[in-house]
Amino acid sequence: MIDARERVVLPGFVDTHRHGWQSVLRAAALDVDLAGYLDRVAGRLAPALDPADVATASLLTGLECLDAGITTVQDHAHIVYTPEHAAAVVEGLQASGVRAVFGYGRPVLDEPRPWFAGDVRRVRTDVLPGDDGLVTMMLAATVRHTCRSRRSSRSGPSPGSWACGSPCTSVRAPWPGGRWRCCASWGSPSPARSTW
Repeated sequence: MIDARERVVLPGFVDTHRHGWQSVLRAAALDVDLAGYLDRVAGRLAPALDPADVATASLLTGLECLDAGITTVQDHAHIVYTPEHAAAVVEGLQASGVRAVFGYGRPVLDEPRPWFAGDVRRVRTDVLPGDDGLVTMMLAATVRHTCRSRRSSRSGPSPGSWACGSPCTSVRAPWPGGRWRCCASWGSPSPARSTW
């Protein structure tokens, strides 16, 4: 039992959008605009991070969150250059003890890789198959153009270009029956109403 008299008790906070892999790059782009960030961080620094660096960054992210009172974080991990990078993010988040939603995402400036879709399915099926674990999974969609909302397209989503709302957010990894579930708001870790 904890004596909480004369104390304030708060629930854990929820961080709905973080790029945990960047925790090892703090202050690397304070002096640049978006184009400079894309060049320096996404273009030069991110490709130099190996899976061990990413595991360390994810661990630090989880610990940093817990230290700040954040008990749940959605990590948009746009650092998956290889399947080993995906494993490193999950490993780091799990080791930290934070409740996390791993947003599996390809790097922003990277071209689609032939193994990507298969690895997303592998991680969802073999590594993070449920939605009740301390670390769960979402697909952090990366597209280079404006996404359309479901209302503007009666034919449904087009592969590689769909997210709910605009700008793009995340979609839940395949649900039973091969369907995808979309988050209704900016990185919300809660399931949304739309599925297809």
